[in-house]
Amino acid sequence: IAGQMGILDLANTGMAHFLQFNPSFVKKMTMWSQEGSPLRQKGFHYVNTPSGFELVYNMFKNFLNEKNRSRLHVHGSNLDSLYEHIPKSMLPAEYGGDAGPIQDLVNAWAKKVLSYKEYFQEEEQYGTDEKKRPGRPKNAETLFGLEGSFRKLEVD
Repeated sequence: IAGQMGILDLANTGMAHFLQFNPSFVKKMTMWSQEGSPLRQKGFHYVNTPSGFELVYNMFKNFLNEKNRSRLHVHGSNLDSLYEHIPKSMLPAEYGGDAGPIQDLVNAWAKKVLSYKEYFQEEEQYGTDEKKRPGRPKNAETLFGLEGSFRKLEVD
């Protein structure tokens, strides 16, 4: 079954970036990756992780189901362990692979996506009638409860 493997290079991140994540955001992102993403996630690899990453990583991990939790891999700066999961032939040169420079890969994919321009334009005319979908709708309220800050109001 086709799917995708993600690689997130955290070389230029610091603790200030991670402190911007709150539990509500983390839950929404993990819910999106498990329930809303049309892509089948086969694995996700974190490379060049900074100090403090473990704290955020563990927070994300707690919201994932067991199947998706087992697909997360932290490699730090050890790319040899990355090669055990993704062949060098599929990685760009910047990560020790044989697929060429990242910019060449970006250009090739941009060209490929643009070659499907007519298909994407035709697809814009289609949609769904959500009233015909069985069961309760999945939206922010049903998945996360009511959002906002609630205070008890007492009137004398």
